[in-house]
Amino acid sequence: MPLQLSPLEYAILERLRQLRSDLAQPPAQTVEVLSRELTPCGRHVALKGNGLKPGSTQIDMVGFPKGITADLTVAVTGTAVLEIVVNGGDAWDGQERAFHVV
Repeated sequence: MPLQLSPLEYAILERLRQLRSDLAQPPAQTVEVLSRELTPCGRHVALKGNGLKPGSTQIDMVGFPKGITADLTVAVTGTAVLEIVVNGGDAWDGQERAFHVV
């Protein structure tokens, strides 16, 4: 079964699309998840999608007073990595709690 974007990942990509409307960021529903790896304080998500553009945004999530940073790094090959990292080095088990993408 193919991996799907989580609600948080979807919201991040849609926010980057809003922020980068001048560069025609593709809709989140057109992006494929190749892999997902949890780290002690975040998550790396390998993505595939036509026209992805780099960007970053902040997330407010319950339980993380310093927030979370999301960075999308794009490779020339049409693949990208979405890195989601808790600010301040707090541990994160990957569970998505109530959040707001800034």
